[in-house]
Amino acid sequence: MNICIGVVGPEDSVQLICDTASDFETIQVIPCAYADINEVPDIINEHKNKVDQWLFSGQAPYALSLEKRLVKEESAWQVPLHGSSLLGTFLEAFTKMNSTFHSISLDTISQTYSDWLIKRFSLSQLTINTYSYMGYVTVEELIDFHTTCYKTGESSVAFTCIRAVYEALRQQGIPCYRITPSSPDIRETIVRIQERAQFRYYRNAQLAIIGVEVSDTANSRKDDMNSYRLKHQELVLRKLLLEYAESVQGSFIEQGHGHFSIYTTRGEIEALGWPFDLVKEAKHVAKLDLSIGIGYGQTAIGAESHVQMALQIAQQHGQEVIVLVNEEKQVTEAFEQEEPLLYEQVQFKNEHSKSALSPAMLSRIFAKAHQQQKRFLTAQELSQWIQSTERHARRILSELERSGYIKQTAEEQSGHRGRPRRVYEIIK
Repeated sequence: MNICIGVVGPEDSVQLICDTASDFETIQVIPCAYADINEVPDIINEHKNKVDQWLFSGQAPYALSLEKRLVKEESAWQVPLHGSSLLGTFLEAFTKMNSTFHSISLDTISQTYSDWLIKRFSLSQLTINTYSYMGYVTVEELIDFHTTCYKTGESSVAFTCIRAVYEALRQQGIPCYRITPSSPDIRETIVRIQERAQFRYYRNAQLAIIGVEVSDTANSRKDDMNSYRLKHQELVLRKLLLEYAESVQGSFIEQGHGHFSIYTTRGEIEALGWPFDLVKEAKHVAKLDLSIGIGYGQTAIGAESHVQMALQIAQQHGQEVIVLVNEEKQVTEAFEQEEPLLYEQVQFKNEHSKSALSPAMLSRIFAKAHQQQKRFLTAQELSQWIQSTERHARRILSELERSGYIKQTAEEQSGHRGRPRRVYEIIK
């Protein structure tokens, strides 16, 4: 499996990385050198359709690209500049400088690492003034830091990870050394890129089944007229499903009685996103409400089991939802206007702890509470979560209290006439 890596950084750093990457047979690199860091957005936009992973020569271009959302974190890497890169530069400075230095200024590398360095190598006589930061800072800020340290006597030599800072300090006559990626650090980073790319490849190739069921099919077949009307509607639905199956490179199977399956891969589904457009088109064009479940699995049997579980959960909802069950039986409920809800099915420890509520309902309630960081709960809030009446929510709360998952802690006035609302604390 060949991997195309876009290498972003100053020209000399890019060349170092490309030279090291040439030892890897399955790695293809696209050099993306810049003279000024502000060129990075244009460089990435030019090459983004050719690149599988991005490798940045340092923190500055890496942080800038993430900050501007030019790349995603899962496809972006930076070569670490501590370790052998930093120690090699220290050795170079000790060798070249005529006199021993006892204080330095250092940017980008964290204070924690510099403290460890002093302790690990018994450098107690060396003072390191660090300018560590998360994200991206301007070149001007770093130049000012090093210049101030040098002029006030806090440092006698500067160490920087940024080429523009190095060049500016040298022009001012300030002793300065630039930390560049070392071959061992580059090699280790490329190996990690390979491992992640292979994981993503096999993950994306995982079998996925999309199950589609027409809601209320049984009720719609009560008489011949409704049955014929339904057949006409399903003809329209078949066209929509065939078009969707084609978009995910899938195999379309009609199982009868308003049940359909599309066999595809996890990568195709995740690339296209949740199929809410399919749900809306079915409602608008075919006049049909759909339940959609997605199952991932290492085997066909596993995927089929998971898609059935997903459909059962989807059918319990009173609102439009797409439910996914992955290979680890984790459930994701996706709503068009809300953040997806991820949870694992509650497992009962023994017979005495069993609740009259289903594991799916219990899991959904606890996941929603965790998502909204809610420790306390009322019937009104629960009714909104499960899209039901407050009366039904009160019955659920009573069952949760009986089973020991919650306890009543207070009452609050609703602002209207009637009894106060009970407030429950989640103690699961």
